[in-house]
Amino acid sequence: MPRPARKPPERVVAIKGNYQPDTITQSQLVRGAELQAAAWLAEKDAREYVQGIELRIKQGAGIEPGEMTFDRRLQMARRRRKEGSA
Repeated sequence: MPRPARKPPERVVAIKGNYQPDTITQSQLVRGAELQAAAWLAEKDAREYVQGIELRIKQGAGIEPGEMTFDRRLQMARRRRKEGSA
């Protein structure tokens, strides 16, 4: 018969001096919301841009020769591999 699960002991934290509870300010919440919105927008713009490139390639657009290429598998632009490198 298995033993009953035991609760771990409660942890007690000793606090020296005057304890003040941690408070998240409105300005911190606003900053977090702004950063999340900016990240979402950047990701959305990048996804739409890549979809545009993929569509143009499917429609027969060529890629200008140079050090950059578009990797369809990764769905991103990357530097070309040098000849002979793995």
